[in-house]
Amino acid sequence: MKGVKNMNRLKELRQEKKLSQKELAENIGVHYRTLQNWENEESQIKQEKAQQLADYFGVSVGYLLGYEDDSSLIKALSQKVSKMSGEEVIDFTFSEEGELLSELMYQAELKKEKQNNKKFRNFVKFLKTNIIVLNDEEIENFFNMLLTADLNSGKKKKLFEKVVDEDFNKAVDFLENNGYTIFFDKSYNDD
Repeated sequence: MKGVKNMNRLKELRQEKKLSQKELAENIGVHYRTLQNWENEESQIKQEKAQQLADYFGVSVGYLLGYEDDSSLIKALSQKVSKMSGEEVIDFTFSEEGELLSELMYQAELKKEKQNNKKFRNFVKFLKTNIIVLNDEEIENFFNMLLTADLNSGKKKKLFEKVVDEDFNKAVDFLENNGYTIFFDKSYNDD
């Protein structure tokens, strides 16, 4: 990638699958010379092909392009952007790198949302397991309150970790040992 130097892992990933350049090129629908240029970093892998290759190998785009993961690539590209003038940022936005950064940030948001959905499902299971009944709005408000509360320290963090890790018995014990009484009622669909 122009301006962000890391060796891509395309050749390494291809060799792990015991594929020739020609075989991989056919599998992803590019000329094998294009693949050679990518492996030798003589040309840049376009965003859509980077995603296709990452999916093909079961890795993140960031990893494919030589970073630890997508967040490392996002950080590198974001640092690059932070050093640009206004006009350069506009040009960057419409470049291949800009499109890649935009897509990676979008995918990171989707992943974060998916993780929050899993936490929410575990929270609902906690409520059901303990026969805590709330209406849908109350459940969502209570969950959002827990997410936005200062959970980085103390008893709240311990409780929240027990809930999202589905350690429900310990969560109830924790509440009872800290003076809370369980007496809600609601059946929210956690499927």
